[in-house]
Amino acid sequence: MSIVPQIPQIFEGTLRQNLDPMGKHDDVDIWVTSLSAGQKQPLSLARAMLRRSKILVLDEGVPYEIIQGPAFEDTTIITIAHRLNTIIGCSRILVMHEGQVAEFDNPQNLLGNSNSLFFGLAKEAGLVY
Repeated sequence: MSIVPQIPQIFEGTLRQNLDPMGKHDDVDIWVTSLSAGQKQPLSLARAMLRRSKILVLDEGVPYEIIQGPAFEDTTIITIAHRLNTIIGCSRILVMHEGQVAEFDNPQNLLGNSNSLFFGLAKEAGLVY
């Protein structure tokens, strides 16, 4: 049996030691495993955290709560999103329409304007009524 708790326990040591703490598997067992895009994303995000880049681009990003905190506090994050709930907490939102910048403002102002494209998209997504 394996358990994945809500608050995972990470051991002091390497990524490999955390993946195989008992040392029962060789590298082929660990790294050749076919991972889905959703399974690869946390590894890619961890790699970005280690790089401490000034700019991070997330294509179809992760939920906003995941990128909050000290690891990215000095980072400009550009998120390409189709799921609006992943960007609703961002400081600024740029809306593209037909290849052009249509809107650029904070979410509160965009959602406060019922004529904005972002408001319409948020309404379609069930985020506003």
